[in-house]
Amino acid sequence: MQEQAKSRWTHPSLILVATDLSDLDRLMPFAEIQAAQAGARLLLLHAIAATEAMLTDVSGMPY
Repeated sequence: MQEQAKSRWTHPSLILVATDLSDLDRLMPFAEIQAAQAGARLLLLHAIAATEAMLTDVSGMPY
């Protein structure tokens, strides 16, 4: 059981890459290598800073 849990951490099926897109030239090559070694998919999340001027609808999605 412990080996199975260890394998999930060392060989994930999905890798989340959260970025504000300013560091993609350094970040993506590393993420692609890690995904290839683990046989995982990459999920890219564009993180933006919330500001007071940002309008959102009821669900929280920015306009």
